[in-house]
Amino acid sequence: MGLGQAEHVNRSSIAPRFGTSLVVGILVAEVLLVQPVAYWGPALVAHAERFDAFVDLLRAASWIGTVALTGLGFWMGSYVAGPEAPAPVPPKQRWLWLMLDTFSEGVVAFDHEGRVAFANQAALRLLQRRALPDGTPMAAFADVPRLRTTVARALLDGRLETVELRTPGPPRRTLLARAAPCDDGAMLLMMDVTDERAAVEAREAFLSDAAHELRTPVAGIAMGIEALAMGALDDRATTEALLSGIERQSGRLQALLDDLLSLARLESGAAPLDMEPVHVESTAQIVVEGMEQRDRVSFEGPGDVWIDADALACDQILTNLVTNALRYTDGPVRIAWGNSLKGVRIEVADEGPGLPDEQKEKVFERFHRVDKGRSSKVGGTGLGLAIVRELVERCGGRVWVEDNAPSGCRFVVEMNPAAEPSGPREEHAASV
Repeated sequence: MGLGQAEHVNRSSIAPRFGTSLVVGILVAEVLLVQPVAYWGPALVAHAERFDAFVDLLRAASWIGTVALTGLGFWMGSYVAGPEAPAPVPPKQRWLWLMLDTFSEGVVAFDHEGRVAFANQAALRLLQRRALPDGTPMAAFADVPRLRTTVARALLDGRLETVELRTPGPPRRTLLARAAPCDDGAMLLMMDVTDERAAVEAREAFLSDAAHELRTPVAGIAMGIEALAMGALDDRATTEALLSGIERQSGRLQALLDDLLSLARLESGAAPLDMEPVHVESTAQIVVEGMEQRDRVSFEGPGDVWIDADALACDQILTNLVTNALRYTDGPVRIAWGNSLKGVRIEVADEGPGLPDEQKEKVFERFHRVDKGRSSKVGGTGLGLAIVRELVERCGGRVWVEDNAPSGCRFVVEMNPAAEPSGPREEHAASV
């Protein structure tokens, strides 16, 4: 029974007083209103003797009504109060309930018969129940059979048991539940470990994907070296092809390791950002100048747009977005920017195959591949867009992807605006 239920018990204890008050009110009304009207009313209206019989009849009816109303008052009082009003809650117990209701962990107490004796607000939230009245049997207090079994073992066998389970939802939650026997029942403690388990699963998936991605270039390098060791050095053309493959795979391995280290530094906070005004046009031009396919990239936007961000982070954001666009399309790529209602909007648009709606959020996940077959041909580490999202969010912005009519994708970055600084513009542009 929670604190709210205790207050309900105290309120119900005043029901007998309500019945008594009703009876007293009826008697007062009878004495002050009904009887005076019955005695003196007819005499005031008419003084004829033929009204005497009527007056006597009215007096008798008034007393009969008094008795009937009095009985009705006692019946209503007993009906509202119930067969027995619960005893008031002791102050110490109220303080205990109040303290338990502030816990973030769910607490449910059971008596020796397995009925609910107390449940705090956190338990109601974790069990997705609006209320858990006192006396609720164990079979009905939760929709998780394993949880009921754990409590039953604590009651019957006196065993301290800890289990991890999933609630049916929605939303589905992962709970760490511990049931312990008490003097006259059992106590159940529940902790919500959904976020912790999701983090563990994400880390395990990341390690598995990273190992898979690392295995490919390492295997390519090992195969090339093995072929050279088996006599391919005697054939100059074969040697050049193998060395070229080894160089390509080693470059891919280096890029993958660099991206993994970048993500690790971002997540650990080891690479703090230096927020300052950054000129969008200068940053975009410097980024594209260092690319081999810079002739395919065009620019569009005013020259007086500044954002509040880290200069090196902006360099990496634009580099990854433009490189991704060039990799998946043979057509032109456009970088556009301008002020919007929510800040500064920067777009990198291409005319490639585009993305299905269900993939537009997943592309920012680590090692996510929309088309694994094509991704293996065009290259890439599968971490570029994940780094983009991490950097943008750390700079206080957000990133998403839209359709670029009539075809292609448009990656949009929205950042906070900044005022133009007084120093030279080149000092605030990212360097490659």
